[in-house]
Amino acid sequence: MINTYIFFFSIFIFEAIIFLQYCSSIFIAKCSVLKRCLFIVPVYIAIFAIFKFGHPMINFFFLCLGNFIFLYFLYNTTWYIAAFHSVIDVIIMSLWESAIILIIPYPYLYSFDSLAKAFHIWMIPAILSKFLYALTMLILEIIIKRYSQQNIAAKPPLILLIPPIASMYLICCYVRFAGEAQLSPGLSKMLIIATVLLLLLNISVVITYNYIVKRSNEYASLQLLLQREQDISEYYKTLITETENRNRFIHDIKKHLQSIAILNQNRESEKIDSYINTLINSSELQTSVRLCNHELLNAIFCRYLMKCRKDNIDFRADIRKDSCIFLNETDMTSLFCNLLDNALEAARYIPDSFIELAIHQQPQTAFTIITLVNSCRNNPFSGTGKRLITTKENKTLHGHGLKIIERVVNRYRGNMDYYYSEECHEFHMIIAMKDPRM
Repeated sequence: MINTYIFFFSIFIFEAIIFLQYCSSIFIAKCSVLKRCLFIVPVYIAIFAIFKFGHPMINFFFLCLGNFIFLYFLYNTTWYIAAFHSVIDVIIMSLWESAIILIIPYPYLYSFDSLAKAFHIWMIPAILSKFLYALTMLILEIIIKRYSQQNIAAKPPLILLIPPIASMYLICCYVRFAGEAQLSPGLSKMLIIATVLLLLLNISVVITYNYIVKRSNEYASLQLLLQREQDISEYYKTLITETENRNRFIHDIKKHLQSIAILNQNRESEKIDSYINTLINSSELQTSVRLCNHELLNAIFCRYLMKCRKDNIDFRADIRKDSCIFLNETDMTSLFCNLLDNALEAARYIPDSFIELAIHQQPQTAFTIITLVNSCRNNPFSGTGKRLITTKENKTLHGHGLKIIERVVNRYRGNMDYYYSEECHEFHMIIAMKDPRM
C-alpha cells in the first residue's frame, strides 16, 4: 500500500512540475523559482489528499482551482487568462488519461482503493499518460512562445470555450462508462479516435487563442503609433503657425522701430528697455531654418535637424521644390518621421556619422524618388534574408515603423528597396512613389 501512495504522490508532483514549467515559459513571474516551487508543492499535496476521495468531478474541480490560484497569484496575468490555461492544462491531462483507459482492456473504477488493488496493471499506463501529457504541454510551450502573450490581456472569444466545455462533459462520460460497463472493441476504438480528435481540437483552441492575442497586440501597437503620428502632425501644424507669426512679426519690424523712436524722443528709457526685451524674448525672433518650401515637411526636417545636432550627426538635405506635395499630411508625417527615426537610431553614437536625404521628381514621369543614406555601424539584416533587426530599447514595437513606411509607399503605388554597404558602413534606402494626380 505504501508503494501505491509513493507512486501516485510522485505522479502529482510530476504534474506540478509540468504546469510550473508551462507557466514559467509563457508568463512573467512575480517571484523567484524557489518561492513558486514552495507554493505549488503544497497545493498539489492538498489535491493529492482530495484525490483519495475518488470522485472525478471533485478532483477535476480542485485541479483547475489549484492551477488557477498558482497561475493568478504568482504570475503577471488576468483572472480569465489564468482560468483558461488552468482548465486547458487539466483537460489535456484528462484526455490522455481517458485515451489510455480506453486502450487498456481492463475494468476501470475511479477510486483510490481500486487503483491500489490493481496497482501493477495501472502503473505503466499512468506513466505513459503522464509522458504524453508532458510532451503535449512542451509542444504548446514552444508554439505559444512565438506569440508574446505576456504583455497583453485579451479575453478568449466565447466560441473558443465550446471545445473545453465539451471535453469536460466527455471526460465525465468516459469515467462513468468505463466504470459501469464493459465497452466493445469497436466502441472503444471509436472513443479512442474521438478522444484524440478532441485533444487535437483543444490544442488548436490554445494555438488559435494565442494567435488572436498576437494580432490584438499588433493592432494595439499600431493604433498607438497612428495616434502618435497624429499628435506629431498636430505639433508640426503648430510649428507652421508659429513660423507664420514670426514672418508677420518680421514684416512689422518697421513699425516696432518707429514705436521705439517715439519712445526715445520722449526720453522714456525704461519703456524702451522693456519694449526691446519683449521683442528679443518673443518666440517670433527665434532661429528658423528653411530646408524646403513645404511648410509641414520643413517643420519635420527642422525637428530632426535639431535632434541630429544634439547627437553630433551631420544632417544633409537636398529637397527639390514642390517634392512630395501630393502626399497628405498624415502620410507625410508617417513616412518621413519613421524614416528619420530609424536613420537617427542607426547613426547615433558613431563618430563622424551622417544622415543624407534627397527628394526629387524623376523628369518627365509621375514618380518622386526619395533617397536616404545614413551611417550604420553593423549590418542591420538578420541572416541571409532582408529582415531588419533593431537596436531600440522597446523591442515590442520593432517592425511597425517599416510596416508603416511600406503602407504609405503601397498607397501611392510605389516601390522601395534597401541595402547595407559593408565597406562604407552605410545603410541605403530608395523609395519611388507615383503622384496620383498625374
